[in-house]
Amino acid sequence: MTKNKKIIVVVVALIKRGNKVLMTLRDEEINPKAHLLWELPGGKIDFGELPEEALMREIKEETGYKIKVLDKNPILYTQTWEYPDFLQHTLLLGFRCKTIGKQKPMRDKRIKEVAWKNIADIDYSKVLP
Repeated sequence: MTKNKKIIVVVVALIKRGNKVLMTLRDEEINPKAHLLWELPGGKIDFGELPEEALMREIKEETGYKIKVLDKNPILYTQTWEYPDFLQHTLLLGFRCKTIGKQKPMRDKRIKEVAWKNIADIDYSKVLP
């Protein structure tokens, strides 16, 4: 059986405070290769949405922080994922950002934890590519 294929565009934020970076722990049992792995916060761009708008919306939902985009020249990365019913090709746009104000409660059920990780201590075997 041939699986359906789809392409999505995802934005992520690289947010640093000194030697720490803001990361989220993914809770996605449907995809065992991503479940309970750390990643930079972000998500899919909705149809017609600008990357910066999607980034601000996703970061607020996933972490509770408002952000400011510092650099509008994204770092590009691509990855393919196999789900039970389809294959997904993800185009990822990474932007340097900073938080604004205090953290509010997050609203994303697919995020198990939000943490400031010391860059030198990150175990990359527990981080999404």
